[in-house]
Amino acid sequence: MNSKEFSELLSEHKKINRTIKYTETLIDEQRRLARNAKTTDDEEAYSNSVLRLQVTNSRYKSENDDIESKLIKAFQEANHEYQ
Repeated sequence: MNSKEFSELLSEHKKINRTIKYTETLIDEQRRLARNAKTTDDEEAYSNSVLRLQVTNSRYKSENDDIESKLIKAFQEANHEYQ
């Protein structure tokens, strides 16, 4: 992996990390809204939103895990070549 590819992967990893944190903030807010909902329909809507956000966040985390694996592999290859 060349330095440009490595830099792009690292940039993508950082972007996804920020997205994960933002999505977790949205999940917390939707949970708060669900707890304070005035109607059952509102509570259900907020709860459904939480579920959708959790699924989305799970995909982001999986994608980030894949990128981390690639970054680790690149470090290991670079270390092996250096020795």
